Amino acid sequence: MSNSNNLITNYFKSTTPLLKRSLPIEIDKCSNSHFGQTKIKRKYINDSDKRQQRLDFGQRNIGPIYCRDCEYVYEQTNPEDVKAHDKYHNRAFTVDAFKVTSKQLEIWKEVHFYKEDENKLYFHIKKTSKSTLIKKIEILLEETLNKELEEESKNIWGSLNTREGYVYIEKISNKSSYIGGIAFVEYFKEAKILKSFETVKGNFLGLYILWVHPLIRRKKIGTNLLDVIREIHLPLIYFSKDSFLIDHSTQVFEDFISSYTDKHISDILTFVT
Repeated sequence: MSNSNNLITNYFKSTTPLLKRSLPIEIDKCSNSHFGQTKIKRKYINDSDKRQQRLDFGQRNIGPIYCRDCEYVYEQTNPEDVKAHDKYHNRAFTVDAFKVTSKQLEIWKEVHFYKEDENKLYFHIKKTSKSTLIKKIEILLEETLNKELEEESKNIWGSLNTREGYVYIEKISNKSSYIGGIAFVEYFKEAKILKSFETVKGNFLGLYILWVHPLIRRKKIGTNLLDVIREIHLPLIYFSKDSFLIDHSTQVFEDFISSYTDKHISDILTFVT
């Protein structure tokens, strides 16, 4: 039979110094004669590199960052990634995505009805038109203005493609022109007064989108665009300023349309549903 001293339980009860792992020590050769004792210094293993890496990861935002506003994922410690995110995040506020060339403008003039007034150019576009301008507007609304316009940027032509678009071009001498305004409308013969819900008959234009580039807002671009729409949408029909139907709830838009029609928002016309 084996000796009971070899039981494993005795191993943990043992007081033998050899069973206890001690830290490496370093004896200081300069002893203190006054105390008659030798100084002992403990030697620690330097793991500061690994510890610092853990601190860096937690404190310096190392790793991919998700931007909730634009849904862009980027590496915050990578300057190129940060620059790419900034460009994408602010894409609706710069002109990069909206630029057009002189050659494009000349081609579009041959395809679409347009009106030109000095450095202001307005195009009337339809879904059935075969033009790169149509595709450019669709891409802008889908990829660049989707966050700003949200639901308005979807189904821009309507379920039956009965809506028509208007594009304002900001022309700049010796520089690239760019798309500065977009609107989509549809012709109706009935409308409803927002306050009383009373249905009225006549000639109306349902306004689905009215967007003006941030760089040229408060310069009456929206006002001029609506004036052009009233003038050229159906040339044989006169549309007054208060003939627009709206279905927008933002305070900024309500203030604008009230100012344009010179009516209180409760007297503005809306769609018959």
